[in-house]
Formats: sequence, structure tokens, C-alpha cells
Amino acid sequence: MSQAQTELPVVVIGAGPVGLAAAAHLAERNIDFLVLEAGNQIGAAVRQ
Repeated sequence: MSQAQTELPVVVIGAGPVGLAAAAHLAERNIDFLVLEAGNQIGAAVRQ
């Protein structure tokens, strides 16, 4: 990876099943990330 790619922030939009899986993969690779969720809790859309 180029230096620019390693310095960009990573944002996961949505804390549903796919967003949480993406966050888990990032965590396994020690990549800092932020998960944004519109609902009041993780998986809000799935719980409805």
C-alpha cells in the first residue's frame, strides 16, 4: 500500500451484519475505524 492509503481514516457506515463484519475484519488487522449507525443501537434495522 502507498503511504496515503495507510493514513486515511476508515469509517464503516451501518452497524448491521455487514457493517459489523467489516469492523471485525478491520479490528483483526489493527486498523483504526469508526462505526456510524443511524439507529439507537447496533443492528437496529435487523431488530425491527
